[in-house]
Amino acid sequence: MRRNRVLRELNLRLCRLSDASVCHLAAALHANTALTSLSLRGNYVGDEGAASFGAALRHNTGLRSLVLDKNALGPSAHLLGEGLLANPHSPLEVLSLYWTRCDNAAMVSLARAMRSSTCRIATLSLQGLQGPTLEEGGLHLAHAIGDCTSLQRLDLKGAPVSTEASSAIQAAAAARREHGAFELFM
Repeated sequence: MRRNRVLRELNLRLCRLSDASVCHLAAALHANTALTSLSLRGNYVGDEGAASFGAALRHNTGLRSLVLDKNALGPSAHLLGEGLLANPHSPLEVLSLYWTRCDNAAMVSLARAMRSSTCRIATLSLQGLQGPTLEEGGLHLAHAIGDCTSLQRLDLKGAPVSTEASSAIQAAAAARREHGAFELFM
């Protein structure tokens, strides 16, 4: 993977990959600029794998779509946001964490990355997010909606969002719609 110059898309959905396997893949992504789309939907990516992808996102300048749906990322999921924030050259446009285990710290970190002027995320899927009710994380996402001008679609259907955060997210989405297309699913 490190020397890959041809492969653009890699779909490893439902391959029963463990953290150990995923860590090797993430390490190879540090310098890989050819791969633009990676799906690891429905594997066994946990805390260690999330940390590895966070590290890879700090350096990768090719990946435009990362799908980690239906994995149990755990407490290290916040490192995904930190990796994006640390890399002003990240071209990541699609991040899908559908039915993934994440906590408020992960959402705060992700929102912080989205609020940076270099963020390119256009689609963020948090549908069916598993974990504690998003209170602080949800409020930070609401602020990110206003600041992340690249964001066009946010899917929070079935995610445990507090009433206060839900209201703030809906208000931010309404304000964004006044300035152009923005889709919110709750």
